[in-house]
Amino acid sequence: NFQWVIVDETFYLATTIFLKLSIGVFFLRICIQKWQRYLIYGAMGLNTLVNLYHILFITFMCGQPGNFLMNAFEGKCVSNRVILGVAYEQGVVTTTTDWIFATLPVTILWHSKMDRRTKCVCAFVLSLGAFGSLCSMVRFKYINGLSVSPDFFWNAANISIWSTIELGTGIV
Repeated sequence: NFQWVIVDETFYLATTIFLKLSIGVFFLRICIQKWQRYLIYGAMGLNTLVNLYHILFITFMCGQPGNFLMNAFEGKCVSNRVILGVAYEQGVVTTTTDWIFATLPVTILWHSKMDRRTKCVCAFVLSLGAFGSLCSMVRFKYINGLSVSPDFFWNAANISIWSTIELGTGIV
């Protein structure tokens, strides 16, 4: 049922919003420098706005969500080119936010007054953010296959897998 695709994508985008907000709030608690706080607020704001926009786009890209399947068969949806552009836009914003949140701890840890062992443990835990951002980069390989093609389900499954790994490492 295609409506479940909309629900699945909406939950993914909502989870992304709340994950990035929670990571940003965590960093706001430990950041001291003003530029770091502005960077965090900017990343949180951009990520939230873009993903809220994408929730609305996914929900209404074929008109009323209840008529999704019929409108899709009648060709009343937005073009595949627009869908791919929106998918790439969301991927770029998510990856950029991931990299900001993955590299920001380096500057925080570098100047912290901790012993080397504690810094190493913190660096390992925070490096999971870098792994999550690598997962979002791997998704780019499969986005173009979301257009109508024989490999649609293969690409959609791979995007789902890498998106789940990205969000899972972020939650951890």
